[in-house]
Amino acid sequence: MKVWTLSARILLSIAAYVLSYILFVCSSIYWDLVFLFKTQSRVFIIINIVAFIIIGLCYNKFEKAVGVICMLFAAPSVLVHSKMLKSEPAESVYTRYFPLHLTALLFLIITVLLMAAIRLQKLDRQYDEMISGGASEADVKLIILNNIKVYSVFLAVILFSGFVLVALAFAMSKIKATRLTVIITVTTGVVLVLGCVLYLYRKWTKK
Repeated sequence: MKVWTLSARILLSIAAYVLSYILFVCSSIYWDLVFLFKTQSRVFIIINIVAFIIIGLCYNKFEKAVGVICMLFAAPSVLVHSKMLKSEPAESVYTRYFPLHLTALLFLIITVLLMAAIRLQKLDRQYDEMISGGASEADVKLIILNNIKVYSVFLAVILFSGFVLVALAFAMSKIKATRLTVIITVTTGVVLVLGCVLYLYRKWTKK
């Protein structure tokens, strides 16, 4: 069991790393580095070597280290859409940011992938603790699998809710927003979030 959970953790972490690096490539900081080091290949090699060294030094907390690096990679593309940075100079020829809604969608997927990887790492640790405590391997596997099922539902609900909210925001940006449509959109978002929380609570209590 630990073989496939370890494989899943690695694959989830790699997927999150790749997506966050894509966001980083579409940021002004990346293109400033390209301008500094002359070529993209040099920037790619330098950045990834530094990232792998950090991950290697934090081997015992692999998923958390990958998570921190992914957040650092994604931050420039996410923050550029923040109101705090609206006063920055107009984007240069090197800046190639993703649109707001695509950035939000990618960041949501990265977050869910990292949450799944970290959860599997915790379950692996719990597996070892229960086995060393004398619990039956069959019972431990059943507990872990049930935990994975519940958490998978949790992540699916988060992903679905995020997709819906991003879609609503995209639709609102394409139409002339009135006070009524804004109220309806906000209400829909609140109801969706509360519904997700209630659904997850019931699922969890049933377990």
